[in-house]
Order: sequence, then C-alpha cells, then structure tokens
Amino acid sequence: MSDPSAKPRKKNRDRLIGEVLDGRYEIEGRLGKGGMAVVYKALDRSFGRAVAIKVLRTDVAKDPIAAKRLIREARAAGQLHHPNIITMHDVGTADGMVYIVMEVLVGCELSDLMEELGPIDVLRSLDIARQVASGLAVAHRAGIVHRDIKPENLFLIDTESGADYIKMLDFSNITLMH
Repeated sequence: MSDPSAKPRKKNRDRLIGEVLDGRYEIEGRLGKGGMAVVYKALDRSFGRAVAIKVLRTDVAKDPIAAKRLIREARAAGQLHHPNIITMHDVGTADGMVYIVMEVLVGCELSDLMEELGPIDVLRSLDIARQVASGLAVAHRAGIVHRDIKPENLFLIDTESGADYIKMLDFSNITLMH
C-alpha cells in the first residue's frame, strides 16, 4: 500500500525535449534509443521540416571515441545518395553534445516486423535483400563497408501502396576502404 504522505515521484523527463539545439533544431520528442545514442524528432527551424536528430547518450558522450564514431557515421552516410540509405542533413556539436541530423522515417524496423509476423516469405525476403544490396553497392563504390547489417538497422518505410521500401540505418560501425 502506498504512503499518502510520501512526495509524488517526478517523471523521468528527458532534458532535451522542448529545447532548441544549436539555435536551430527544436526537439519535439524521443523516437528511439540505441546502444550509443538517443534519436529525437525535431523541427528544423531553418527549413520548416521535421528531422530526426541522433545525440550520443549522456553515459556514452564522455568517451571521445564514441563522439568520433558518430561524426564518422554522419560523414560516411552523408556522402551516400541512394533511395535505400538514410539521408543525412547535418552534423554538429552544441553544448558539448555531438549530434547528426537526418531524415525522419515513418514505419518500423525490420526486426519489429519479423517479431510480429514471424518468418518473412521468400519473395518478400528477396525484394528486401535486393534493396539492401543496391544500397550496399553504392556504399562500396564510395569505399564504405557497413559492418552491421541486421534487421534492427533496416527500416521498413510505410508506403501508400503497401510495397516494401527499405532504408539502411546506422553507419557507426563501418570500415573505410581508402
């Protein structure tokens, strides 16, 4: 039974929500959290468009190697232009935080779909693999090897037609070939 005289607990509020990052990006809410970073939905005030912003988690941000990996991810993916690779818009540092700005995606990770539906049929799997291979070919021509292709890093975009449309995410674990 709870103690009526006890003070109510404060909700664990994310300090970035409602803030304006780097004088430009108005943080609206959290989209997700990964091993190294938190991804937020924000409004890019300069262009009046919704964006996703990936910021190193506070417990990871103290590691200079993690910051270098995030910047490397943005620069690597930022030079790639392909419909199956997430589009990077910006990279920066503000208030001691390293961040990357990218397009907002609507849909779900392939891993979530697989968890919900179970095994994906062969024809659908081949179509997804074709899209991933097409994006990887562009990355390889640019000298980038994405070393972490897995269902959690493949995002299935919601389309009006219902056709599968994949975007590759998370270029933090790459090898540069030149």
